[in-house]
Amino acid sequence: IGGLILTTLDVVTDILMVLQFKRDGEDFFADITIACCCVCILFNILLAITQHHKAGFGKVLLEIMFVVTFTKPAVDAYSVSVGKEKTREMVADPFVEYMTGKAIELVTESIPGSVIQAYALLIAPPSKRSVTALVSIVVSLGTTAFTSTMISYDLDCSPQRRRDQPKLYG
Repeated sequence: IGGLILTTLDVVTDILMVLQFKRDGEDFFADITIACCCVCILFNILLAITQHHKAGFGKVLLEIMFVVTFTKPAVDAYSVSVGKEKTREMVADPFVEYMTGKAIELVTESIPGSVIQAYALLIAPPSKRSVTALVSIVVSLGTTAFTSTMISYDLDCSPQRRRDQPKLYG
């Protein structure tokens, strides 16, 4: 549940930073932050289409709705936590879908967002530095740390992966 809270806070603080960048006339930083979020959404939509295309248009549309409403991580986490199995309509099992979605979030939004916002904070005059910017950077870094740790932990503790690849997953 901590990861879901961090992911949600990351989105909220990114939106707040976009608003602050726009207010301060820093359109470049606002636009690049928006672009990172859009790339994250686009890749997660592509993942949803790829994963669920065999299940039909309705299922794909539902999964896309989860992506654009930022509820996809929660839906995927629930599927994994209740032990949902791979069906014939799925390309990969729910665990792989969840991990892939989290990796997409890391690579396209959390890490770039942290770097962009840290750079903007460093070059900003002291009068334009804000607590919001600092909180947003800390939340993005926290999301990155927590998510990458959980991916590693979940892979390492997966009974199936331990059974299939004991030398790698112990």
